Amino acid sequence: MIIMPSLIFKRVILLLSLILIISEAYGQSRPDSFTFLFNRVQESENAIDTLNGSAYYFDGKLYLHVSYPVNQFFFVDDRKIKIYYPESKRGYDIISDAPFDLPIVNSLIAFMKDDYGLAKIGFIIRSNSVSGDTLIAHWEHMSGPDSGKFEIYYKDDIIVKARYSAKSIFLETVLKDHKTFGGYLIPTHIETRNSSLRNSEIESLFVEQLSINPEIPDSIMNFDFPDDAVIEKRKF
Repeated sequence: MIIMPSLIFKRVILLLSLILIISEAYGQSRPDSFTFLFNRVQESENAIDTLNGSAYYFDGKLYLHVSYPVNQFFFVDDRKIKIYYPESKRGYDIISDAPFDLPIVNSLIAFMKDDYGLAKIGFIIRSNSVSGDTLIAHWEHMSGPDSGKFEIYYKDDIIVKARYSAKSIFLETVLKDHKTFGGYLIPTHIETRNSSLRNSEIESLFVEQLSINPEIPDSIMNFDFPDDAVIEKRKF
């Protein structure tokens, strides 16, 4: 069984982006690296899938060890992805002419801006509103509402929810159970609801043992395939 990166990255990298969103929002200096354990549960109309593992983020690179349901390693560095299965000693060395399209990573770079990067991608803030004890910032694309709207929700100066809607697409992310790690306030439960005309799903990401700016082992920083591995090269 092969679990390709696209099935894993979306919510794992979402956490990485949210770490930077929150640290920027609270005036904290951005962490250079971090590591954590994760459990992701994806629920759709027909199935419930679970993914467990650990992640390291450093120098713009991502290292993942997925321990369940299949033992596998991922190493992402710009235009290159390495995937390795230790039990079968097989792997994939994938390269692209352009950086891999990992939307949350791109967002994480944008979200480090004071306006969460929305202005750079054509969004402008239309208004602010208050609902009870929650402040809501309303963003709309300059080309009009058909290109989508963002709503960012703050409660006690903490981001607790983000919504995106465009035509038949609706995405809502709720940040829960904030805890402090190394001086950074981080949500340890992130729930995302994704709806379209074709289907809907709920994904929950749970985070444990998060460490800010840890010492990264050399075996992770310079991850490579074992000498006896059978490697298939692919180009996208």
